[in-house]
Amino acid sequence: MRGIKACRRLSNDLELHSLHVARSVHSAVRRSYSILEEPSLEERPEAERRLLEEPGAKARIYEVHGDLLFAGAEPVVRELTQAADELEFVALDLRRINDVAEVSRRLLRGLRAALNDQGCEVALVDPHGSVPGAASRAQGHPLRVFPTTAAAITEFENALIDRHGGGAPPRPVDDARI
Repeated sequence: MRGIKACRRLSNDLELHSLHVARSVHSAVRRSYSILEEPSLEERPEAERRLLEEPGAKARIYEVHGDLLFAGAEPVVRELTQAADELEFVALDLRRINDVAEVSRRLLRGLRAALNDQGCEVALVDPHGSVPGAASRAQGHPLRVFPTTAAAITEFENALIDRHGGGAPPRPVDDARI
């Protein structure tokens, strides 16, 4: 009896129902790229462009798609956790997400906490509000949610220039772009 109850509880907690399957059979990560591979369209002085050459690889965008159920969220969490040692900024692009299960939201919250502990800031590109409450405060500051990948890339470039600029005065944060 306890074994059956444990299986039922796992099935409920992880939303593992035989009729609730993801529409996509492929990996939830559609593609990933650094801001070096796809920089912003912002006009930058030559000094800033050169400054971004090395640390630009430390900011990545991960495009996810399909239904983000437990089976889809777990590989996303694993991939980002493995890459976190090399990264300072990560943005999850959720524009192509159809459904996000509550268990996936919990996994993403745990991922954010783990990456923040490693010194990697996590943000979302979520113009449709696929993850309700994403901008709520956690660990003392809100999760940044961008309307477009272009806005996230520009903000990551600015942050990297500020961090690695060798004493240049910090740029003001333009909250209107976020």
